[in-house]
Amino acid sequence: GQYREQTSCALPPLPAGQYSLRLLVSPLGFSNSSSLTVPMNVTSIMPAAGSLAGGTLVNISGSGFSSNRQEVTVALGGSTCNVLASTPSWISCLTAAFPGSLAASNGGTSGPLPVSIQPSVAGSALANASAPGVTFEYAANLTPSVSSISPGRGSTEGGTVVLIRGSGFA
Repeated sequence: GQYREQTSCALPPLPAGQYSLRLLVSPLGFSNSSSLTVPMNVTSIMPAAGSLAGGTLVNISGSGFSSNRQEVTVALGGSTCNVLASTPSWISCLTAAFPGSLAASNGGTSGPLPVSIQPSVAGSALANASAPGVTFEYAANLTPSVSSISPGRGSTEGGTVVLIRGSGFA
């Protein structure tokens, strides 16, 4: 056979993380182990602000995310964002309520909070890696407010029409 100093292969899309690589050369056997780091890249978050009460559907774009949503975790500041779906290039999650009160001096917002992502099990070494320049903000003016519900009670049979008054309804 012919002796070569290098070889190449094309890897499938991989979630961000640290991977151990070994080469099988037939009939010689396995090579020593080497490592490969696949980086995570976060390019945007939409929307970049949401309700203090949570429930905002957020889409995060980038690369290096696992397709298995159960392997992905997202935090906005200290609040968990419940991952609903994940592909190699985007994550969709639902925000939790803001875990505190907002000072009036901040204009009723949390201020820009870092977006932290653990993109996969393989990316556990990247746990809570912040996405530079990508932030989320909780805002009072984006929080719907209910001022009244009429009538205040209804039939156990159902069918009661309820009028809800307030502000910030879409």
